[in-house]
Amino acid sequence: MAASTGATSVVIAFRGVGSRRGYAYCAKSATGVWSGIAKSPNLQTALFDVIATLRVTQPTHCHLQVMVPPRVVWAARAQLTAIQSALNVTVISAAERYVRLLMGEAAQVLDEIAPVAPEKKKSPKPRPPETLLPPVTVATDGSVRKTSLGCGWLADSGAFGLRGFQHSNRMHGGSKVLISELRGIDEALRRLGRHEHITLFTDCQAAIAMANAWQRGEQVMPGGYITELGEGEEAELVSAFRRIHRLRERVEIRWVRSHSGEPLNEGADALARLASRYMRGDSGLSRQEYRQRAAALAEAFAGAFCATTAAA
Repeated sequence: MAASTGATSVVIAFRGVGSRRGYAYCAKSATGVWSGIAKSPNLQTALFDVIATLRVTQPTHCHLQVMVPPRVVWAARAQLTAIQSALNVTVISAAERYVRLLMGEAAQVLDEIAPVAPEKKKSPKPRPPETLLPPVTVATDGSVRKTSLGCGWLADSGAFGLRGFQHSNRMHGGSKVLISELRGIDEALRRLGRHEHITLFTDCQAAIAMANAWQRGEQVMPGGYITELGEGEEAELVSAFRRIHRLRERVEIRWVRSHSGEPLNEGADALARLASRYMRGDSGLSRQEYRQRAAALAEAFAGAFCATTAAA
């Protein structure tokens, strides 16, 4: 497994050991196998700790090429450059199955250190009938500022939400607009899922088409979107697919023309743009000011919607 550049290649697999006790790891190179438990609070720290442990076994001048699954690279994205510089390594992303293939029999060490717990079969408890809330109308929207994305939603009841998040083409593909719109739909349904009927408006035709496919049970995803993150982890849009399919009988998704003056749509747009700008870090707002601005926007646009409805 020695690299043609003269560097030493190392493949590392991780597995959480539960109860916040850290991460079991197994690393393999052409000259050896290392394994143990990194008592690290998260994958980012576990990656640093394990590479630091391996560094001790290698000559100080030797450059390491470390191959790990995409979920590990994603978890360490904020400090990846610093890790590579501090430890004289290059971190390479490779599919989880490919990592285990390269490790061969060494991967079985993970099963010995951190065996997968068998699923406990529990007798289903009878659930009381769910009390549903009155019908609700909501608009959702997304916003893109390079790799900083945002989504927002505003309901006729005045309820609202917004969220910012970072985008990685390697993990999520190139459909940033579609992803931000789908995340907006999911954020709204996450909060409003107990209403007996949800009329949801969005100005993105592609998001409507994909959400309708999810309602039919078709787990299609934007091109390049990685759905396999590893054991115990689920990609955001996979969760969105499950939620929309589960609520399919109570959710009606409609198209609304963007920037047409419809108050709920304009409010969702303003909230999504606020979220992406805050995520990018140049909004000039403190966390408290950010929340206050969002609440003021929601109140203004929800009030405009009520006034428009009353006048109709």
